[in-house]
Amino acid sequence: MNDDILHCFTDSLYGRTKKDYTKTINDFQLIINKPYLEAHREDVLIYIDHIKKINAPTTVQKKYHQLLSFFNYLFDNNHITVNLFKLVKKPKASSNLKRERVPSLDDLEKLLLTLKKKSLRNHAWAYLVSSTGLSLSNALNVKWSDFFIDMNGQKGLLIDKGTPRERYVYIIDNLWNTLQQYREEWLQVDESYLKEDYYVFISRNDLTNYRSYPDIVKPLVESRIRPIFVNACKRANIPLYTARDLRHAQVALTKYFGASEESITKQMGWSSTEWIQRYNGVLMDLTDSANKKTETFFNSLDQKA
Repeated sequence: MNDDILHCFTDSLYGRTKKDYTKTINDFQLIINKPYLEAHREDVLIYIDHIKKINAPTTVQKKYHQLLSFFNYLFDNNHITVNLFKLVKKPKASSNLKRERVPSLDDLEKLLLTLKKKSLRNHAWAYLVSSTGLSLSNALNVKWSDFFIDMNGQKGLLIDKGTPRERYVYIIDNLWNTLQQYREEWLQVDESYLKEDYYVFISRNDLTNYRSYPDIVKPLVESRIRPIFVNACKRANIPLYTARDLRHAQVALTKYFGASEESITKQMGWSSTEWIQRYNGVLMDLTDSANKKTETFFNSLDQKA
């Protein structure tokens, strides 16, 4: 029965998120040495105490929120009478994000321009991550049909379509132009692809199939990204960053330019504004419009390419 419940809960999750939740839930049962449906408040305390000894504060908080969400599901579906994780004190992510993990505006500019000179594809997905705050997994699984243009000409992207985490992100004009340049010059496919469920970012080895049988081509995998970043950072003569750090850069930029915590939380797909506290001390808050200011920064890159 437990396996059926867990399967139903994770059925709406995808990729790494699904694996992370499943592992956390299974680890919880292993640590308390009983099925989650038989757990008591004391078991939750034992579990939290255990993971605090072997994980960073941010990881502890992440696991807590995953189990809180799962036990909310159990409660909502009448599998339990009380959410045990609401009965214990929530662990705090006491350590702020390290400054060196957030690219400076100068480093971000150098990295994006270096990627653009080397590969339109790599520049396009890095531009997408750094200007929207998408996770790398989300970015690499984007399909052309996920983009849309509303009646006012504003461009957007639908993420986690058809799931409880479904949300929209704003696409700036220069990013859209970059994606179209990548489509025309690197992929060499026509505008008809924009209406289809074809992946945007693919391996170079799949180009021939993509132009003839795009529906069978899988997205570019995350393992291909790290060596690209290592080489780009070396060429740009900047510290070694990761794709996750580009996501950090977007949060820092929007926070720097005065976006509200609620709007940042929604854009990043977080469950709580508490995640933003990790960025305290990285950049100071200003009061200008976040969207317009960050758009100005990214648009200025085209003038330097």
